[in-house]
Amino acid sequence: MARMRKAPLAIFVTLLSLTMVGEGMITVTLLWTSARMGQSPLFIGVVLCIMNIVPFLAQLLFPPMRRAVEQHPLRMIIGPRIAGAVATIWVGMAGGSSDLGTLIAVAAGLTCISFISQQCIETLMGQLTVAGMLDAGTSARLSQTALQCGVFVGNALAGILIARSGTGLVFFGIAASFASSLLLLFSAASIRMDEEAPEKSGVPLAEKPAQRHGADRPLWLLLTGMAFLAIQLSGFNFFVPLIFESRPGMSAADYGFVSAAAGVGALLATFVRFSEREYLGHAACFAVVLGDALLIRSVEMLPSIGLAFAIGFGFNLSRIRIRQGIFERLTTRQESALWGARVTLAFRGVNAGAPLLFGLLLMVGAPVAQSGGFAAIGVLSMGMAVPICLFFSKRARRHG
Repeated sequence: MARMRKAPLAIFVTLLSLTMVGEGMITVTLLWTSARMGQSPLFIGVVLCIMNIVPFLAQLLFPPMRRAVEQHPLRMIIGPRIAGAVATIWVGMAGGSSDLGTLIAVAAGLTCISFISQQCIETLMGQLTVAGMLDAGTSARLSQTALQCGVFVGNALAGILIARSGTGLVFFGIAASFASSLLLLFSAASIRMDEEAPEKSGVPLAEKPAQRHGADRPLWLLLTGMAFLAIQLSGFNFFVPLIFESRPGMSAADYGFVSAAAGVGALLATFVRFSEREYLGHAACFAVVLGDALLIRSVEMLPSIGLAFAIGFGFNLSRIRIRQGIFERLTTRQESALWGARVTLAFRGVNAGAPLLFGLLLMVGAPVAQSGGFAAIGVLSMGMAVPICLFFSKRARRHG
């Protein structure tokens, strides 16, 4: 199988990032609106839980959707997002939603669409790796470029739009982001995307020997690491908007700039090649721990932007490392779909439960602006859990 050309591939990933911008805009709009309406952290945690549990349950209860993602990942990115674009245009034409219940319902539906898209991207990149069109490292970097940069840019854009014109214009931005998925059809044709590409070994699936049970152990360890990364991301999306909203003189635009800095850091992380430099993974985790601990104490914009940059850079570098490890162990299209689904389920499942837990903890703890909860998340997830998962997955692979 011929390798992909760089220029068309870059265009394809850029378009993937563009269509994922809407996801970040959804979360920020809901969080900021809820905080402005005086809702408690527990209420916001429940809302985020509902948003993420809907697509989580949909994945478990509807096997045809899983099969469609495996067989036609590109179509499953485009179709639901066009439907979402139509819905958000309707909400935008109504001037946005001042009714929190309607906003929650819309956000839950759009999050379900984003869930499907994330799983499709994970599956698609895994299948391209299996087909020999991309190496594991490139697939990992590109998939995280599309997912993380789109989300962080969406966070920043939503904050700026809310500060300037309220929530109404944000919905048109989400619609434009979702509708841009149509351009993927032309980009996919330019790189000769083949959804029926053979596995890299050239052996039909039925003739492949079953993997040893122990061979999956590193994959499960890496999946556990991905779940802890979801805790870190949930902490950023939950705590940071509330911290900035509670500070006198801070606006949604200020939060938008901080989130944009995290997006720039995430983007630059995609240019780092790991090779055998394992220390980079641990350094990335340390950068996130440091950023989490200091961001909640920083009251000036410039230091906050620098810390957010470190968080975005370290987080995406860690996630790329984990995804590369997973891609390296995939051998068939079916495995790509299976582990793409597991990664998405783990990530969304944690994103559903973590905000609810954060809200409960804050109800009995210190005020958000003074809480050490965000710092504790960094220490426990990025300082301890993720490095442990990386270490033992490496050992399991050597001795497997």
